[in-house]
Amino acid sequence: MPPTDDIHPSTPPEHEVPNVEDHEDTYERGVLGSDACPEGNKAAKRKRAEDQVLEKVLKTQEELVRISKERMNSVKAAMQAASDEHIMAMDLSGMDEETKSYWQKKRRAILDRPE
Repeated sequence: MPPTDDIHPSTPPEHEVPNVEDHEDTYERGVLGSDACPEGNKAAKRKRAEDQVLEKVLKTQEELVRISKERMNSVKAAMQAASDEHIMAMDLSGMDEETKSYWQKKRRAILDRPE
């Protein structure tokens, strides 16, 4: 019989052949038994370790923010105290009435401020 186009090859076309390389790692791992414990346990341990590290980092950052706020408040208080001292020490005797009135109001505000 002469060969015809109707003859089917003994192997399926390339697009129907599963790619063995895609599943090779999974197959080798399962066959060789290279993993002492299931992948889920390792992943869970790694996740717990990462969570602990992240928790420590977060606590450290929170502490740094707290310290920064305290320092900022301290600097603000020091600047305010220096400004108040300057205003209270000003000599108002040589000033015109408008300027003198302005600085007297500033002094009164400082004196009326709660400690």
